[in-house]
Amino acid sequence: MGRFDGQVVLVTGGSGIIGSGVIQLFLEEGATVLAPGRSNKSVQTVHDDLKDLTYPAERLWAPVKDVGRPADLAALASEIKAKWGGLDHVVAISGGWWDKGGLLDISQADFLEELNARAGAHFNIAHAFIPLLKPSSQSSYTMVTGMAGERVIMKGASMITVCNAAQYGMALHYFAETADSPVRVNEIRIGALIKKHAALAVGHAVEGHLSGWKSNSNRVMAKVLADIILSGKKGEVVRVTQETLDAAS
Repeated sequence: MGRFDGQVVLVTGGSGIIGSGVIQLFLEEGATVLAPGRSNKSVQTVHDDLKDLTYPAERLWAPVKDVGRPADLAALASEIKAKWGGLDHVVAISGGWWDKGGLLDISQADFLEELNARAGAHFNIAHAFIPLLKPSSQSSYTMVTGMAGERVIMKGASMITVCNAAQYGMALHYFAETADSPVRVNEIRIGALIKKHAALAVGHAVEGHLSGWKSNSNRVMAKVLADIILSGKKGEVVRVTQETLDAAS
């Protein structure tokens, strides 16, 4: 038996590095996984990343729905309620790498576009899916962020820092606003380099702005995330460091 047998889990950002590992783990652990993608290409990537995994087709649903568009998420929420009645878990992931300049280099339009794509997407996901979580202490909403909001990792990655910091404040508000609900809302803050398992060169130190960082498998990251979901309390910020991933490997 899997640890998530019979449970319904929504994962956003499923075509990305962390999301793809999370989807695979939940499928392996018996869950039905709902993995909306922003485009046909994103949805195809979800399926491509699972090509070596055997699972019943009915346990993965990957519709084309854009988490940046509230109308898409409202339609998706209605479909989920009609088909499954509600959700057991949500893993909210949004935004990949960005290094297009410092705040003094980019335009206001660029600033607002990235803020909406990253913090705005988290806002939309929470609005659409926290109300769909089953009212149980076993249900969870996990907001995945990064530690880049705590410091400037490089001047050109300004919007990574800004958006991560905004997400911290959002998580604190979600903790407070769901304090009377049995649902566990938490933030997982990652401070390590994650790669898709298939692309991972074990022990390889990357070049460039993250030179010297160790590359970690997204499968290990997914295991850590699942463990946190199962054992986590309520209203926690859980920091995932290189040491955390080394211990889980």
